[in-house]
Amino acid sequence: MTAFDEAKKMLDYVVARAFDGFTEGGPWNLPTRRYVTQGQAVYDCEQVAATMVALNTGLPAQVTPGGNMIANCPPIWNLIVEVAIVRCHPTAGDDGTPPKVEKYNESAQKTAKDAEILMRAANSRADEMFGAVTATLQFPPPTDMTATVCRYTIALST
Repeated sequence: MTAFDEAKKMLDYVVARAFDGFTEGGPWNLPTRRYVTQGQAVYDCEQVAATMVALNTGLPAQVTPGGNMIANCPPIWNLIVEVAIVRCHPTAGDDGTPPKVEKYNESAQKTAKDAEILMRAANSRADEMFGAVTATLQFPPPTDMTATVCRYTIALST
């Protein structure tokens, strides 16, 4: 499989976790614009973007049983993929009036649910790959768009 195939597969896991009943309250509405890119996605509209960030060799730092337990194995490549769920964020009106507090709370609730989806996708992919996936979730500062970003390190056999 290519780096694109692996990034697309991670994106598919995220979408599947939103619709498979894993989340409290049933299926979760993800933005319909979904794609794979490289380098850096542009957060200009609501979307789910999987970005191929880097490819390197060695074991992911947190994968068990760890490098000291594995002997006579072929080299392992690690693909770093970031999946971002991007949504509109409340902003001040044209007259400078700040959004109502309820709007901020609604946005934060969506972000929390998006985070759950992203982490459950990591768990599901790790189950398939015997734990060879690590995930770090980030909450970058919002502008008019807010992104919930999970960086996955996926161990690939060569």
